[in-house]
Amino acid sequence: MTVSKHMKNQFIIISILLLLLTSCKSTSADLEKFEKILGPEKSETLTKLTEDFENNFLTKKYPNTDLSESYWNFMVEITQQNFPNKNELVSEENEKKYISSGLINEKYHYPDSVWVKEKEIVSRWTYKDESGKIKSYEDSIFIKSKDSVKIDSLFALEKNKVKFNYYGNYFKALEAAKSESPFINLYYTYTAASGYASVSSLLQGIKDYNMEITGPVERRVLVLALVY
Repeated sequence: MTVSKHMKNQFIIISILLLLLTSCKSTSADLEKFEKILGPEKSETLTKLTEDFENNFLTKKYPNTDLSESYWNFMVEITQQNFPNKNELVSEENEKKYISSGLINEKYHYPDSVWVKEKEIVSRWTYKDESGKIKSYEDSIFIKSKDSVKIDSLFALEKNKVKFNYYGNYFKALEAAKSESPFINLYYTYTAASGYASVSSLLQGIKDYNMEITGPVERRVLVLALVY
């Protein structure tokens, strides 16, 4: 049986459409799962932050460039120490929303209290475990100097210290999304190990494995990682 050229073309077009539909459904499901864990208000905030960054910074900074290349160029500039002023990236309104929505507390963990104890400065960190119970742990640094000015300086540093929040819903959302995205898996792996993923490491991974970075979850993670 001979298949006409027209039928072959129709088959190819239908196959491509089916692949696109499957991809769209998968992408939508990934985002839905990510947002369900992160929570509605924080998800809405993150969507707004992402859209504003792309529309008000990326498209103006890199005109006539597709989204993937724009993110790539921005990351390259960061590694070259060419980082814009914060007010170019984040509006005052978005900064307030980032804080008031509680999204900042999903990404960062702050000490609950800090005090001086004999020759130590002690910090207490409070968090909720998987069952929802409130738990805490303490960090301390040894004070060598008796100089009160230096002690005050060290105290202020400890009081303003931040860590990546391994106990928040953002990290849980990353964990849930990593199996569906090589890029999220890369970011999660670095962050889980050290609380930080360097931009140069991310660039190398994207280049070496030709990773997709413009899916809805990937873009949201990039904005939080690079801008906030």
